[in-house]
Amino acid sequence: MSAQLSGEGIKRSITIEVPKEEIDTLMETRIKEVMQKARLPGFRPGKAPKEAVKQQFGASIRAEVLGQVLEKHYGEALKQFELKPAGFPKIKFVQNEPQQNFIFTAEVETFPEFEVRGLKDLEITRLKVEVTPEDLEKMLHNLQKQHVAWDKVERAAANEDRVVIDFEGFIDGQPFDNGKAEGFRLILGSNTMIPGFETGIIGNAPGTEFEIDVTFPETYHVGDLAGKAAKFKLKLEEVAAPKLPELTDEFAKLFQVENLEALKQEVKSNMERELEFNLKARLKEQVLEGLLQHNKVELPQALVQEEVKRLSEQARERMKSWGHNKVPEFPVDMFKQEAEKRVALGLIMNQIIRTYELKADAERLKAMIDKMASVYENPAEVVKFIYQNKAKLAEMEQLVLEEQVVEQVLEFAQIKEEVKDFEEVMQNQAASALPQA
Repeated sequence: MSAQLSGEGIKRSITIEVPKEEIDTLMETRIKEVMQKARLPGFRPGKAPKEAVKQQFGASIRAEVLGQVLEKHYGEALKQFELKPAGFPKIKFVQNEPQQNFIFTAEVETFPEFEVRGLKDLEITRLKVEVTPEDLEKMLHNLQKQHVAWDKVERAAANEDRVVIDFEGFIDGQPFDNGKAEGFRLILGSNTMIPGFETGIIGNAPGTEFEIDVTFPETYHVGDLAGKAAKFKLKLEEVAAPKLPELTDEFAKLFQVENLEALKQEVKSNMERELEFNLKARLKEQVLEGLLQHNKVELPQALVQEEVKRLSEQARERMKSWGHNKVPEFPVDMFKQEAEKRVALGLIMNQIIRTYELKADAERLKAMIDKMASVYENPAEVVKFIYQNKAKLAEMEQLVLEEQVVEQVLEFAQIKEEVKDFEEVMQNQAASALPQA
């Protein structure tokens, strides 16, 4: 076999020539094997002459032999030229006449070779956040609001009251679709309605009829209404004031804990766990975005297409889980940008892993698995399942490696610290820290 390499960058072409004699030898061997089993009209099984077998099966035998030759010599050429393919090659036959040497080309994309740059130029902000007693008090208040009772009152509506209203909306004096409701319940201050609607109700007493002028946001999900001024005619049927349960041991038992002190400890632990996850995610996001900005990597399209397919399949599965029976095929462009970003990050992170010879730390892996399992009813069973499931364990090892990559990069980066409060950092994510009754 002789092989020649051409091309540059990640796109390479290998031209391989295989002597006719090698093909002939493999053909003869395979024909003899087929002769022993062939069933041809007029001949007993295994007794058909060689020429008859060649005439009947020659084309398929040659295709089989060429497949074996392709696989063997393509693999040898990869080793010879020290190439690392990023996908399957495109094979083209250059010369495929039985009386001549067999020549083919293999066009293949390889993994790019590069050095990770810009580590010392990365500017990273590390947030310093603590769960304060005030934060815990607010979270407990959210728990109380989950079990609120409502007392009907005859006073004017105030923020956090629950109201029952009839309303109809008009644009340019004309009612619009889905702009009317009767007996509609709304908690004032929940911000579930467009800006100005809820505040326009505050100060009105039960039985009052009034109007509210508002403007739909430019980003409103109904395009025909976006950015338009509207007038709503309302009748306030009922006002109910919230009555929160007291924070007692009995209240705590609603959440399967012994007493109020135990509830506070559980809520605080949940808040700290969610905060740690959030801060790590923010650091990781900054590191990854910085790596992308400082490293422009040539991407093998085979990897991009594979990632596009994976993202598309995930989207389809999500839609099916939401109850959509007929899920359309998504356009490739819908996922291409995200796929390119993920492939680039994967290549950069793998290069850092190789450069600094990183391996998933066993103790860190155990700690991550234990922490993840701790939120389940039977942590020991979850831990056992992960260690026995190769795919799940590999997934956890990859997460540990990603953490180690981030830490490795942070050793070089320019880091500044910024103090922020829990509520500002967590925003809507803090709801996951609440235990379920």
